Amino acid sequence: MIKQSRVEARVALKLKNEVGSVLKRLDISESEAIRIYFRQIALTKGIPFEIKIPNKETISALNEVTTAKLREFKSFDEYLKGIDAE
Repeated sequence: MIKQSRVEARVALKLKNEVGSVLKRLDISESEAIRIYFRQIALTKGIPFEIKIPNKETISALNEVTTAKLREFKSFDEYLKGIDAE
């Protein structure tokens, strides 16, 4: 029998709920998601994705998108009509 160990982590409730929704759609439990992540760390001998601090240009672009008043379109055709009108 394989020896097992328990892992506990504190995460923000909002993040847990967001992740839970995604995992539910994938039919993967939180425990299985953590096991997958740990396996990838072991296989790649590091974090299996790039982690970096965004530069000033990226931060500015992200802020611009979150504060911009964007127009919404119900369909691609509606979008095209909006472009033609400009």
